[in-house]
Amino acid sequence: MKTRHNTRALRHEGRRWLCYAFVLLGLLLLLPVQARADIGPKPSVQIGFTKTWGLEDERYYGTLLSKDGQIMGPYHTQEEGTPWVWWGYEDQEEMNQAIPPEVTEAFLSYQDPEGFQLLNWCCDCTETGALIWNYWPPETYKLLLYFPQEDIFCVSPAYDHYAYDSYYTANLARYDSGTVTLERNYPYGDELASLVVRIVLTLVVEMALALLFGYREKRLLGFIALVNLITQLGLNGALNLMHYTIGMDTGSFQMLSFYALELAVLVVEAVLYGKLLPRFSEKPQGRAKAVWYALLANVISCVLGIRLAAWLPGLF
Repeated sequence: MKTRHNTRALRHEGRRWLCYAFVLLGLLLLLPVQARADIGPKPSVQIGFTKTWGLEDERYYGTLLSKDGQIMGPYHTQEEGTPWVWWGYEDQEEMNQAIPPEVTEAFLSYQDPEGFQLLNWCCDCTETGALIWNYWPPETYKLLLYFPQEDIFCVSPAYDHYAYDSYYTANLARYDSGTVTLERNYPYGDELASLVVRIVLTLVVEMALALLFGYREKRLLGFIALVNLITQLGLNGALNLMHYTIGMDTGSFQMLSFYALELAVLVVEAVLYGKLLPRFSEKPQGRAKAVWYALLANVISCVLGIRLAAWLPGLF
């Protein structure tokens, strides 16, 4: 049976922990995040090349040809009378230091039999063993490689962007044949590891806040951990599927969907905690306190996740 003293003590304790939680939230919001004019991830194509004997000392350069000259992002096809500068370089002098003029001329002279066209992006694939077009690649493309030492072009069949970040591997064992094929190589293992890390970090944050709110009984903590595990699996599973298919551009419909999913998790947890947390405790527990816990736990974990995504983009 609740007494007036117990009720007053609960209210006092709740106000105290809420003050601590709001201070923590304020600190998270004030943490600086690097501002960018073009914020958020963009679609990418990443192709890793299998090293073969005979290529160790030979440089090779690569690009993606665009179907019908389809333009994505800041790229363009060759315009008559306009100096050609690969995207990412300020002028031709800077460009020529990275991409030799004879390589540029070779790419500009290449004519694809199916009408795929060159866009103003190229990279030296020698050191990295990869071609990474991480800013709005074409939707339908061919890989084109050039080996200046032998003056050989190597081109792939046409491929469509199959995921927001499309990963491939290419075996260059027969590059001198003039053709190469790409194999899909999406890093499902890395995505799963990232998913596990995000869920664990969320559980740590929300369990620590539960202790801050005075939830210390094993049954209470076990129930909170179970609810968090289920909701975070659902949330992160949905986010991973969204990232795989349509990406997560900040300020877009995808980000609105992200916040809608976060709100849904908040509502589910607030209802479950408000109704069931008091039943798992031997001590009197207020329903309002449980709802406040759900609200602050989700807001803090969401803000912290956004901050960590800015610092560790490969993890989030």
